[in-house]
Amino acid sequence: MGLNLNLVGRVSKRGLFGGAPQPAELLRRIRDWLADHRQLLQPEFRSWCDEGEGHKLTARLHPAADPVLFVAPAPGVVRVSAKTSTAGPGYHLFLCDLLHVAEEAFRLRWDPPDPERGIGDEAGYFESGRKTEPYVEVLRWLERLARDVLKVVEETEASDLAINLEVGHRYRHDGILATPLGPRDLHWLHRVAERPEEGRDIFPWWYEGLDARMWLGRALARMWTDVRWRAPITSGERRKNTEAVGLLEQAYGANPALDYPWREWAELYAWTEGSRKAEVEARAAALTAPARIGYRRRDVTVDLPSGWSIRVPGSFAEEVLEDGLWSARDAVREIGLQSATISNRSVPPLDPQDILDRLAPGETGLPELRTRRVTGRGSLTRHDSGDRPYWELKTTNAAQGRAAIVTVIYEDPADRDWAMDVWRSVDFRPS
Repeated sequence: MGLNLNLVGRVSKRGLFGGAPQPAELLRRIRDWLADHRQLLQPEFRSWCDEGEGHKLTARLHPAADPVLFVAPAPGVVRVSAKTSTAGPGYHLFLCDLLHVAEEAFRLRWDPPDPERGIGDEAGYFESGRKTEPYVEVLRWLERLARDVLKVVEETEASDLAINLEVGHRYRHDGILATPLGPRDLHWLHRVAERPEEGRDIFPWWYEGLDARMWLGRALARMWTDVRWRAPITSGERRKNTEAVGLLEQAYGANPALDYPWREWAELYAWTEGSRKAEVEARAAALTAPARIGYRRRDVTVDLPSGWSIRVPGSFAEEVLEDGLWSARDAVREIGLQSATISNRSVPPLDPQDILDRLAPGETGLPELRTRRVTGRGSLTRHDSGDRPYWELKTTNAAQGRAAIVTVIYEDPADRDWAMDVWRSVDFRPS
């Protein structure tokens, strides 16, 4: 669903490399080229090798866009896959043009479109050069989407739907539909179903080119989903705050007449240096309404690949450690979740009570957690060692042959009810 780009490129053996480059070397050079490309702002990379599929590289070029996937299955061959409709047709044009620039940089020749193999640009722009095509396709898709969402809402009364947002987080908001640029209500859906062009306000990169509208849209996408709205505690948070401020300043310098988020911009200056602080703070002070941008001002439900989910403060910093432990924290509180599959030869899987009896026979002191899908046991312990005493809520939770150890650590005794609410939010939904 959406607008996709799937290409296969082949390096000329008489080109830059003096022969077909090996997969790892080709992707390394592509990564270096993207990192040095002056039109890109701090791309985020990840590289690995899948047995049977070859070397892979992902490059996230926009905070609202899915990462672009580069796969090198054989020497001198690269497959490129991207979903571009999440950021908008302007991003689609930019990425296609960037990949054409790569033709000369790497002596690439792209395979012709092949619908049977799923190769080509679904909008047709990569091959035709007609810039109207991505806009036509996105509007068609948006109209269908609005009608489909309205049908779901009417049949189920759902209010936690999302579009064009990264899988893994569910945000709380006051609308019907979460988008990269904030929630939208039922009235918006009806309007877009009739006039899809009115839905372009959910795309951070609608217009062609690198102009003030693009810089502002990129900043807003970062502010809605990534900024934690507190003093940063990780280098990644500081980088994203700095990026958002830089984008706002760059956009304002190019076009001061756009609709800027003065209150939220002023908030960012509390943690980030910038050149327009006095002016922005003065404009923000003249406004009476509170700041509204930022899903992470409220709790966020995190959906983990293991099927477990947990609701945490949106302001928490998150990471996944090498042993698979997911953790989230702020300056004084921390949450951890470690999942496991309980091996059992019998079918159906072990009953949750049997799992708890195996893993947590002595975990008592608190009432058992019993929800529609999860059963859990927990204990609460005060630790006095060290300079800062703390409380540890340690729980074992079971569902459908799976287990999750959830730990909540806090220092203020007043946070006990909060820690219990975090535990009660634990859920399991098999993929």
